Amino acid sequence: MSVPAIAVRGASRVYASADRAPVEALGAVDLTVDRGRFVSVIGPSGCGKSTLLRLVAGLESPDTGSIEVGGEPPERAAAAKRLGLVPQRPALLPWLSVLKNVTLPARMNRRADRGRTLPDAAELLRKAGLGEAMHVLPGELSGGMQQRAAIVRAFGLHPDVLLMDEPFSALDEFTREALQEQLLDLWEELRATVLFVTHSISEAIRLSDQVVVMAARPGRILEVVDIDLPRPRTQDLVLSPDFHDYEVVVRQYLRDAFDHEHQLPRRRDGGDPR
Repeated sequence: MSVPAIAVRGASRVYASADRAPVEALGAVDLTVDRGRFVSVIGPSGCGKSTLLRLVAGLESPDTGSIEVGGEPPERAAAAKRLGLVPQRPALLPWLSVLKNVTLPARMNRRADRGRTLPDAAELLRKAGLGEAMHVLPGELSGGMQQRAAIVRAFGLHPDVLLMDEPFSALDEFTREALQEQLLDLWEELRATVLFVTHSISEAIRLSDQVVVMAARPGRILEVVDIDLPRPRTQDLVLSPDFHDYEVVVRQYLRDAFDHEHQLPRRRDGGDPR
């Protein structure tokens, strides 16, 4: 039996506060992500999506339960460069060129790269449409191009698992759609396991093999929706009836999560009481 890429078993996280009651960000969450899968996490604000991602990244530790990445603790996977993270902001060093920013992680802790074959960073930048910008400073790029460089930087390590925390949230719709396409192209080629946090229903469906719907108070997994749509996921697919059906399903689960959080009863006729 193969070891899953990500295994979250009964993980909870409570944040203490000096002036108010503790906040239960996550309550005994279980989640298994198989190798090579693209899984998105979606849910209302405050449901613990980013907390879950930080726990898997090893940036925080669960109060109860356990988390493994490829069968080992997240901290060890990160130290071995088998775990990558793309934050909401690109976090590029402004005094280094785009290419040097992308290759910086590979130049650190070189012992972790022994026996590994890393993709050519310049070639990845060209495939991401940044071939002519690789020698300029990040400040000369648009926000979308900077985020593209951050994604290439993460893929450049060829990690087994890639964690992405709403990387397109600050971008306009057209830039967002273009970056979704380029992200899928890179993923199809390198096939890292991806855990992707988003607020966008259409983005989650377009990118993912599975969509994990979370609810709040405490943060928990409400449902896991398998997305059985053909790949490659073109923009035309977004307009198809099958895609719309998945949007309806995920939206209903999100409404259930919202109603439970705010304790809104459902009307007998199925309508919205708000």
